[in-house]
Amino acid sequence: MLPFNSQGATSALEDGGALGALFRSSTLPPSSSFSFISSRLALFQCVRAARVARVQLLSSARLGREMDVEEEVKRWADPPGSEVPKNMEEHVWHGYA
Repeated sequence: MLPFNSQGATSALEDGGALGALFRSSTLPPSSSFSFISSRLALFQCVRAARVARVQLLSSARLGREMDVEEEVKRWADPPGSEVPKNMEEHVWHGYA
């Protein structure tokens, strides 16, 4: 990820929040802890993959050049087919909201 929009730190905070939510109320029986952790990490991947992909793609384009990566970003729209940032204001709102 390029350092244009401080997205590395933002993504790390979001990752921490997502992991915290997924593991918040877990009490693991010793025999099933590996499968529980594996399933939660797989869920984490599903939950975060599209957002992280969009952020990385948008971060590779300088502000005002979001249309350069629009087709790639559309592949990771969540929900599929939804709008993607097309200008600086939408890019910032997507990145920090």
